[in-house]
Amino acid sequence: MNNKETGCLNKLCNKVKRNPKNVLIFIVVFIVLILFLTFTDDYSETFTNNVIPELVGVAIELVLIMIALDLIVQKQEKEKNKKLEQRAREYLRFIIVNLLKNKSIFEKSSRN
Repeated sequence: MNNKETGCLNKLCNKVKRNPKNVLIFIVVFIVLILFLTFTDDYSETFTNNVIPELVGVAIELVLIMIALDLIVQKQEKEKNKKLEQRAREYLRFIIVNLLKNKSIFEKSSRN
């Protein structure tokens, strides 16, 4: 191999190392495309009759999953806020009770 080919291979290896997910997605899409073109006779009819309805179904399922996850996250946030509010009330109660127990505060204020 000459230096130009080695340089190109090094650049390609660096890109693969930096973005392994993108490379994996590209490989999977390429394999699916090859299989689709290999095992179907009439591409346009197969695409419109089978693939498009499947993609619509997957999109609807993803929307439903996103809605469900959003509801779960909202519920968790409400519970978290409720716990934070309860903790703040406990701290406030602790401070007030301890202030009322401290007689020196009342003695100083009654002297003035």
